[in-house]
Amino acid sequence: MSPRLVACLLCEGLRPEAVGKTTILGFFGVLPQVTIQVVRLDQPLPQLSFVVQSDEPEAAGEANLRIVIYSPDGTELISLEYPKVQWRHGKKMLVAFNIVPFPISGAGRYTVHFEIDGVRSYESAFSIEAMPAELASALTS
Repeated sequence: MSPRLVACLLCEGLRPEAVGKTTILGFFGVLPQVTIQVVRLDQPLPQLSFVVQSDEPEAAGEANLRIVIYSPDGTELISLEYPKVQWRHGKKMLVAFNIVPFPISGAGRYTVHFEIDGVRSYESAFSIEAMPAELASALTS
């Protein structure tokens, strides 16, 4: 039986560390409570990382894991797949999808869903909005 995906965090990037640890860079939050403010809505983000966590599966196994992201107008923006992701009995699984660069298709709500072997397993969303002008000018000057 496949694990159930239960959470997704969003950050700017990840750095592998010793003994299986990972450093989270530029943590935005846990979906769906994430709003990213950008200086320019017409430029991609340099990188965006989605880290999905599973529950503790009842049995070991493997499957294809896919992320699909939809723009605010509902069109498919990104689709990436990890073939043959393995999990162990009773052990939570973390899988990261690093998107470099992340294309922005305007301000609004972006929908994210994950599939395990083609079956939708988790869905959430995050928002992208323009940064307030006074803050954007302070950052760009």
